[in-house]
Amino acid sequence: MKHLLRPAIWLLGLLTFPRKLALVGILFLIPLALLAILLLPRLNADIAFAERELAGIQAIKPIKTLTLQAQAHRGTAQLVLNGDQDARERLADIQANAETAIAALDDFDRRYGAQLNTSDNWAKIKFKWSYLRNQSLALPADKSFLLHTDFISGLNAFLSKLADTSGLSLDWEISSYYIGRIVVDLLPDLIESLGQTRAMSAGAAQRKSLTPLERHQISVQIGEAEESGKKLVAQFTKALSAFPDIGDRLQPSLPEATESASRFISSVKNEILLTDKITASGQALYDAGTLAIDAASRLCDSTLPVLQELIQERQNRLETERRLIFALTTIALALVAYLFIGFSVGVFDNL
Repeated sequence: MKHLLRPAIWLLGLLTFPRKLALVGILFLIPLALLAILLLPRLNADIAFAERELAGIQAIKPIKTLTLQAQAHRGTAQLVLNGDQDARERLADIQANAETAIAALDDFDRRYGAQLNTSDNWAKIKFKWSYLRNQSLALPADKSFLLHTDFISGLNAFLSKLADTSGLSLDWEISSYYIGRIVVDLLPDLIESLGQTRAMSAGAAQRKSLTPLERHQISVQIGEAEESGKKLVAQFTKALSAFPDIGDRLQPSLPEATESASRFISSVKNEILLTDKITASGQALYDAGTLAIDAASRLCDSTLPVLQELIQERQNRLETERRLIFALTTIALALVAYLFIGFSVGVFDNL
């Protein structure tokens, strides 16, 4: 044993008594300091990550609103361009609602655009909206449909980029990851498939004819809507398994959304795809599609606050951990210093 202690005895023998005490005190403090140094940067990074996610969430609702208005504008324009001039009056209200959402996103861009690197994309989207608003009724129905669809595709891409730069798509907690994917990916996909189906079927019903290309396109969109619905149910099942407490808040909205989508799809199949003579009115199919889209939108409205609360709770938990580490490290350092000084004073008094 003495052989093992010989290096320590030699080192302490080189030091005066006060320096020996100082060395022992420093060695006691090093583990505490390392603990704080290693943990605090990780906590700070995790807190900053949650703050970026919360910033990104603030843009989701106005993006959703603008997307819904663009989809309504597309469907209404199809009615107008296929002969329903009464539908023209509704376009002004749709455009006004879209402008309100754009104003909200302008405010978001002023606060977070530079931080989340979304300003350039947002400027391009606004330019495209201005062009669409002015030209959508000046084009043939098929060209107007493509113009709207391209704009909506850009909006969904903007939402995906925002999810990436804010960290929503990279969330490491399983419950918020599942909920985030529902809000950012699955619901927008379902709503857009329903929106395209609504626009094309309403236009076909308005003019009482269906081209082979439109039949194919509607069938494709119905297939994608059905597939999106299956993925949505599966993702909700995973989210509820990971975090059962959210079930009471989300489960009532899910059947409403999926059943409304199924009813609309059945109507389109029966009244457009599987009939030799189209008798349904364009406005009736448009309204049926709107019911399905509104149900999916309500599901998004009930899901988004849950996502925000999950991330906010995590941020609060991390900030509590940070304060606790600060407090415990400060108390430990103060206690070690206090005992060290007391021991030193006691030793010197007895010399």
